[in-house]
Amino acid sequence: MVDTNLLGVMAIVAVAAVCIYAVERYTRSKPIEWPDAAKIGVVSGAGAGGLVFALGGSSEVLEMASSATASAAAAAGDMFVGKPSF
Repeated sequence: MVDTNLLGVMAIVAVAAVCIYAVERYTRSKPIEWPDAAKIGVVSGAGAGGLVFALGGSSEVLEMASSATASAAAAAGDMFVGKPSF
């Protein structure tokens, strides 16, 4: 049976990925393409779930994954701020 904490991490990562995608589309003044957003959410959630499951799924790993997700989401959001200087 799948642990509810594992599903929670998968959902958090999926929602964070879709939010980052939405912000990226908003900064480019383009509409959100919902099939693409769904693919990004599913793949990122499944990847995070597989990683946590492979590492054992203990509470320490889940806490580490949650903190890594939060820092990664902040770092990814910072990538889309400002104009590129080519």
